[in-house]
Amino acid sequence: MSRAEGWGAQLALEFAPRAGRTVLARKRQHGPLTVQRAFYPEGTPCHLYLLHPPGGVVGGDRLEIAAQLQPGAHALMTAPGAAKFYRSAGPVASLQQRLQVDDGAVLEWLPPESILFPGARLRQRLRVSLQGSARFIGWELVSLGRPVIGERFEGGAADLGLRIERDGRPLLSERLRVGADDQLGAPPRGIERSRPWFRAHALGSGPVSGARDRACEGSAGLDAAPSLDAATGGVAATGVDAATSGDATIGLDAAIGLDAATGLRGWPVTATLIAVGADAADLAAARAALPLDSCGWPIGITLLDDLLIARALAHRVEPVLHAFRAIWQALRPRLLGLEASAPRIWAT
Repeated sequence: MSRAEGWGAQLALEFAPRAGRTVLARKRQHGPLTVQRAFYPEGTPCHLYLLHPPGGVVGGDRLEIAAQLQPGAHALMTAPGAAKFYRSAGPVASLQQRLQVDDGAVLEWLPPESILFPGARLRQRLRVSLQGSARFIGWELVSLGRPVIGERFEGGAADLGLRIERDGRPLLSERLRVGADDQLGAPPRGIERSRPWFRAHALGSGPVSGARDRACEGSAGLDAAPSLDAATGGVAATGVDAATSGDATIGLDAAIGLDAATGLRGWPVTATLIAVGADAADLAAARAALPLDSCGWPIGITLLDDLLIARALAHRVEPVLHAFRAIWQALRPRLLGLEASAPRIWAT
């Protein structure tokens, strides 16, 4: 297949406990997706870096990443640099990520950001399937355009999906769609095709705890944060309060402009952190860990059953990564029984 037609790449990884530590027991790859050798800076957990040598993704490229952790395995996965999605003349790029964490296993999914250049067209999915007592801490950060140089995301389209499930039952299911293209799905009636638009949907399995306990003076604070909204019992995935609510699920399906007050509100960076197995004390610890500079942009943290969810909107990636790493450092000892051991690549 020629580069003009797009590249297909698949990477399948399987982790297993062996002789007191986790090893990469199996690796299958096709195309330009691979990993560095495993690191063991803290003994048992396996630190592994995902690599995409071409350095960027263009229209028509199809990347698939699958990872399975056997019972008792513990892996921390990240990458040395941001994922970059470049302008497309028409074809849609695809990134499918499927993570299976078996009973008693632990996965820390800590990638850098994804950058969508103007004109990029991307369909991305992250699906995390947990079994039994499996634990997961992870995040997804997306930068629409390159705001650090004043570049806006225009002329492209993004369809981003996130699903967390336990024993086949959905804990969280979200979809963010931004753009004006037909190929990713037409916007709902009333939304002009020439304007960016947004769609989100979320599911939960129980009551939502308070998301408004902590606010920053002189900033948007948690009242404006893209978080689960305890006051309404609905989902404010990007500050939208209109939602449906029931005994077992809460949800939102709304389409609005990228710059609208009820949309992304002009914030080009959107991010979500998930931690499974949390309780009210962990929620308090996560909120207390937020750095002071997080008061300049909206961020919120809440609980949905034992699912801790942090959401943020910002003008730059760096402060969000700083905040998410601080939350991870606070939660890791509490949820995993291990002090934070940052990937070496974070120091470069």
